[in-house]
Amino acid sequence: MDSPQPRRRVDVDAHTAAVARPGLRILTAGEEALSHACSSDAQYGHLAISPATAHCGYPLGRWLAGQRSRQRRGVLSAEREQALAGIDPWWCPPWDLKWQRCYHRAQRATRSRFLRASC
Repeated sequence: MDSPQPRRRVDVDAHTAAVARPGLRILTAGEEALSHACSSDAQYGHLAISPATAHCGYPLGRWLAGQRSRQRRGVLSAEREQALAGIDPWWCPPWDLKWQRCYHRAQRATRSRFLRASC
């Protein structure tokens, strides 16, 4: 019985990968972030996540915090703003984000009927 050949490590840059697999498109950093935002919104129903939140290992919360900061300073591109608003219209609310998170928690609780009033 022959021994298996040891695996060789091959470094491949984006161009070489694109040529080798023409149907595969490499995402830009912004596209990757928007893809994670879309997936997170589909899972949780909103983008009101804390800066410490990671989605599938991607630092989505930190990226969204940066986008919100750019939006408030008026330097976020219209294209990026539209993309985020298309995912969640309240991705950058004028009120505190903690309130937005609590709102979504309460909304989810009422849908699942776990909300109880206490005195």
